[in-house]
Amino acid sequence: MNSASSNLSCRQPPQPAPLPILPPPTTRLLTMLKTTKDISAPSPDSSIIYRLLSVFFIGLLSVWANLEASKGFELTVTNDATNSPAGKRFTQMYVSDDRATREVLRASSFIETLLYDNIRGNQTTMTKKLVKHVVVRLARRNLRRKVTVKAAGDHKFVMNLCPSLMEAKDVKYNMASAIHRGMARIWLYDGGSKPPLALLDGMVEYISILAGFGDTDYDGSVQGFQESAPNCWEDKTPKAVAHFLNYCERESGGFIRRLNEAMKEGWRDWTVDEALGMPAQHLCKSFRRGQAAV
Repeated sequence: MNSASSNLSCRQPPQPAPLPILPPPTTRLLTMLKTTKDISAPSPDSSIIYRLLSVFFIGLLSVWANLEASKGFELTVTNDATNSPAGKRFTQMYVSDDRATREVLRASSFIETLLYDNIRGNQTTMTKKLVKHVVVRLARRNLRRKVTVKAAGDHKFVMNLCPSLMEAKDVKYNMASAIHRGMARIWLYDGGSKPPLALLDGMVEYISILAGFGDTDYDGSVQGFQESAPNCWEDKTPKAVAHFLNYCERESGGFIRRLNEAMKEGWRDWTVDEALGMPAQHLCKSFRRGQAAV
């Protein structure tokens, strides 16, 4: 009896499992903060990419702002032949990626420099034609010309492009040529009594050839030149008039700018004489002799 009692009294009650040792609250907080910081902090590579993207978008915005400021007029591109094959191609090639806008601005910059370059240096009294809004429109039907220009009031001009341009073998070249011709017609003065249409067409052709869009350069003779025309600038062949204008420009530098400026007030029989600073018939005769000799 005593022995049993003794054995029972020697047993130890079961001990509970030891609790895990928790770090002090401060240690736990620091660990959490460190973990959070490690997760949210960008890696060096992502930081560089973010900076590069920021620089890229800032640069893109700057280019766009300069482009908008440089063009100086509102520009709208429309497509009246949307459902036709030509219209669909125009949308894909010239509207979706703003190629039409770039072509207009490129052409406008070239022509403005040609006609009004000295204005920026205050070296002339020439005044730049006011152009507030240009609408570039792909016409619904084919036109007699590849491009036509119509004044729409309040210094707004509508440039209509022939849909057949989109079917040309070299679409980009033909479209660029048409847009350059359209912008040349827009920037040329024709106020008051209208200048002869043959002269305006010849000036457009002259500018186009200088821009690299003519069918020929200014070397050699001109096919179809009409000696029967009373004045060389009244020839029905635009290329012939363009060659005569180039001849006048060589003989009297700045002639094209002065002629354009003179047409601002309207047309008079002696307008070309005044722009040349000499009787135009003298140059017309020598030009015709040169053409006959070629």
